[in-house]
Amino acid sequence: MKLKLNCGNIFLLAALLGLAAPARAVLVENSPITLVPPDGQSLSLFLTGDEFHHRVYDKNGYTVIKDPATGFIVYAVKEQGRLVPGSLVAGRDDPAGAKFEPG
Repeated sequence: MKLKLNCGNIFLLAALLGLAAPARAVLVENSPITLVPPDGQSLSLFLTGDEFHHRVYDKNGYTVIKDPATGFIVYAVKEQGRLVPGSLVAGRDDPAGAKFEPG
């Protein structure tokens, strides 16, 4: 089958090629979110980043992550260059008193 190139076909080809262009990530900064851990106490947090690299943190800038073992949102600690769940529960414990660093 041969494709005849005329104005209509060229427009259609250009439109299809435009749809095949890679999508770009959507960046959000300081976007408020609410998470509900297993105890039902809602947490007001913030999200910055895109779908590939993002960070969730509290109003004081302390990074939080979900502990897969308990399901609770906890303050993150750095171990061997990676963020892992700490023992302090977000919204309940004080990360500043435990000398955690914001960010």
